[in-house]
Amino acid sequence: MSSNKLENNITTKVNNITTKVNNITNKASNITNKVNNKMSNSIYYNLIILATIIAIFSLVPIIYEIIQQKITSNLPYISLVLIAITFLIYMYISITKGYYLHLFFYTFGLLCIFIIIFFKRMYDSKNIIIHKSVENIYKYNVNTTKNTSTTKDTK
Repeated sequence: MSSNKLENNITTKVNNITTKVNNITNKASNITNKVNNKMSNSIYYNLIILATIIAIFSLVPIIYEIIQQKITSNLPYISLVLIAITFLIYMYISITKGYYLHLFFYTFGLLCIFIIIFFKRMYDSKNIIIHKSVENIYKYNVNTTKNTSTTKDTK
């Protein structure tokens, strides 16, 4: 009888140990899965952030070119307004979720859009005057050319 008790005792202890090892293995695989998911999510997250930062900082060369060339007639207001609305939505989400680094970048992007709109308003009004002057000069040249051609014909 004592050997049966001993066998039962050893069998239950082995079963308990096996159960504990299985539990530890399951926990380890769960942790590994979570780490892998977080790593893949963090890679995508970092790629999205990198793309957003590049898109926002791509506005700086546009501002530089606007200042250099003083021509903004090819930038429609509706596009600039829609980009500004997009940045405002991003800023709202950043504030509500507590993403303060994102908030900094979106604020920078919104500032760039406002600078572009400012220069567009300033340069478009100057370009209208220039375009009207060019049109008047062209009309004058066309009229004088017609007059000289008619005077040549009459001679």
